[in-house]
Amino acid sequence: MIMNRIIFLLIAGLICYGCGNDEVQDELPPAAFGDITINLSLPQYQDLAIDGGFEYVSAGLRGIIVYRENAFTYHAIEQNCTYLPFEAGSTVDVDNGIRLRDPSCGSIFTLPDGVPISGPAFVPLRKYSVSLNGQMLTITDEPVN
Repeated sequence: MIMNRIIFLLIAGLICYGCGNDEVQDELPPAAFGDITINLSLPQYQDLAIDGGFEYVSAGLRGIIVYRENAFTYHAIEQNCTYLPFEAGSTVDVDNGIRLRDPSCGSIFTLPDGVPISGPAFVPLRKYSVSLNGQMLTITDEPVN
């Protein structure tokens, strides 16, 4: 009976030790910004005129990547990586036009969903609400994850 308890405590201790702090991730703080309106007919947004095109916008926590999936579907993805989000270099960029990557921790995320597929991150990137009205694209600080 006592031996069973000792074995149980040893196993429980090993399980807890194995969990470590790597499983704990800080939550991204809220990002409050005014609505961003992008006129898609302007030359500086020409990359958003083609499927798979993207632009970086200065807003959010570390910036926002605006990604065009097709003529009717756009995504706004926070550049702040979800793994150790308060670290100085915790920022994702578009990698080869097909995924998002944080060079500091090596996490890789899908485009356009922001779902982690490799690296230590296990929380998806924050996405913001996007609406399209003609040639006007509006991004709000309302998270859609």
